[in-house]
Amino acid sequence: MQSKVSAMRDPVSDTLNQAIEHEFSEMKRYHLLALRYVTFRPSLSRQMNSLAIECQGRLDRLVDADITHTDAVYCDSFLSLPLMSTVTLKGKHFFVFTEAMAFQLLDEAHFLAHRSLHQYQAWANRLSQGDLGALLSDILAQKGAECRVLHVYQTQWPEASPCLAAWPHACDGR
Repeated sequence: MQSKVSAMRDPVSDTLNQAIEHEFSEMKRYHLLALRYVTFRPSLSRQMNSLAIECQGRLDRLVDADITHTDAVYCDSFLSLPLMSTVTLKGKHFFVFTEAMAFQLLDEAHFLAHRSLHQYQAWANRLSQGDLGALLSDILAQKGAECRVLHVYQTQWPEASPCLAAWPHACDGR
């Protein structure tokens, strides 16, 4: 059921709100991955942290766009929500401790980065106007780079999975 607030909002506001929620989730996911890799592969942990920082930058730009578009008010507590709320791994270890586990998490991160790229492509196709179109174009370029970085990590893995040959490599958001 749609709330009265969302029913009264325009498509630009709805898209911005969806993108803000999406980017916040992406940031949390990358922070969590950085923590999980820290003891096993510190260089990959730092890369995941860098991707989380890029998410924070996109999140800030999306919030600014929403404020400009709707005069929305964001309280400080919104952007300081806990990054790790109830992590349940269902019998899995939290920290990476095997090559197979590390590669599986990287493979999943790459898949989710592609899914995120496709989501932004859909939003950009829906809203290609003015400043918002430029913002989404910039984000698409960043998301494409994110996919390429994760792909490079996958291909440089010591025992890369044979399934990589079948992986779709359309990392460009244009």
